[in-house]
Amino acid sequence: MKYQYDFNVAGISFRWTTEFALELEERYRAFLQVGSQQPEVVYHVIIGEPVRDVKKETVLYDGKGFRVTEDSGYRYRTFFYSRVHPKRVVTLVQKRGCENRYRLYLPEGVWRDFQRTKTWSFYMAFEEMFYTRGRIMLHAAYVETKEGAVLFTGPSGIGKSTQAELWEQYGDGIIMNGDRTVLYERDGKVYAAGSPYAGSSAVYRNYESPVRAIIVLGKGEDNQTQRLKGSAALLPLMRESTFVYMDGNMKRRQAELLCSAAEKLPVYRYLCRKDVSAVERLKEVLRRENIEDRKDE
Repeated sequence: MKYQYDFNVAGISFRWTTEFALELEERYRAFLQVGSQQPEVVYHVIIGEPVRDVKKETVLYDGKGFRVTEDSGYRYRTFFYSRVHPKRVVTLVQKRGCENRYRLYLPEGVWRDFQRTKTWSFYMAFEEMFYTRGRIMLHAAYVETKEGAVLFTGPSGIGKSTQAELWEQYGDGIIMNGDRTVLYERDGKVYAAGSPYAGSSAVYRNYESPVRAIIVLGKGEDNQTQRLKGSAALLPLMRESTFVYMDGNMKRRQAELLCSAAEKLPVYRYLCRKDVSAVERLKEVLRRENIEDRKDE
């Protein structure tokens, strides 16, 4: 018996087909798609190993727990199944030149773990799909506000979740994703979208909207804002876009999207407190900029 699960994330519809039922976590159930729409991407889950001759493969990347190789017909992304099973590897196989069909090979004996979707396998497949379709996973908390979608980005521990929660408590905001937001461009606008990955925040809503501003966080006591432009705006976005391996085409798409975001969106460095005053100050800045933008029209 075949099972299929249809999802939609950041405007991409895709399907997983398996030989066993999946016990989907809430973060995946939030992105299930109802209806018989033809998916843009299909993943076939297969128990076993792909037929391949590793001696004829070219190594493109070889990192800790992750390896990318290719031969004349296919590209293979091999990664360990989980930290519990580091010697058992999963292989994501893509026919070269084909970006809408994948086969995910699972090692024998671990399909019950995969059934509960608590492994790297889903995450790695998601990233592959995003980057081949002009999407970027940004290390950022996504809050929908009256001012529009505001993204708080920065390294782990800088306070992204804290600022997002402050906006939800004091700024009439709603957290759409607490840690991994998808960015993409449509009709000349840069959009943010929720994803099933949200770090420890466990906030993942299936929602998307045009980005109002990106806030690069730092710690401070005076709630100081500085508008960033050019490379000063681009570099923080580059640092916080996440992917294990990108080929030349993926890098080009990443650069194009991030350059567009840095050019079209207000990007601020914000050295702020962790209290309601940080919300009030940023609201003031965004509203003032709205007024200035209308004067320029």
